[in-house]
Amino acid sequence: MSYENRYIHDERKRKSAFEISSRALLLGAVQGAVLSITAHAVLLRFSHGFKNLRTPLKCAFHTIIIGSVSAWKGEKSVTDYRHHMSLLMKKKREKMIEEAAENGIFIEE
Repeated sequence: MSYENRYIHDERKRKSAFEISSRALLLGAVQGAVLSITAHAVLLRFSHGFKNLRTPLKCAFHTIIIGSVSAWKGEKSVTDYRHHMSLLMKKKREKMIEEAAENGIFIEE
């Protein structure tokens, strides 16, 4: 296998990875919004410094929390997808070696 073709996947795998990561990013954004709203309410109640912040800083606070949770969820989903694909490729390779051994063909790894 040449170096250029090493990381090329078929269209179905790419679409599946895109859908998985998109769902994870949206789920992470919703979870981040819930977290930031809860943190905002708690900080408003107990922190005098947070009450005195201007609106742009409070918006930045929400944006940072929502974006970071979304990015973490998206990255985790991509990592899980890559792990799942490597397990599938390993199983496929083992099956191919077993079939070759049954047919009397020697394959070097």
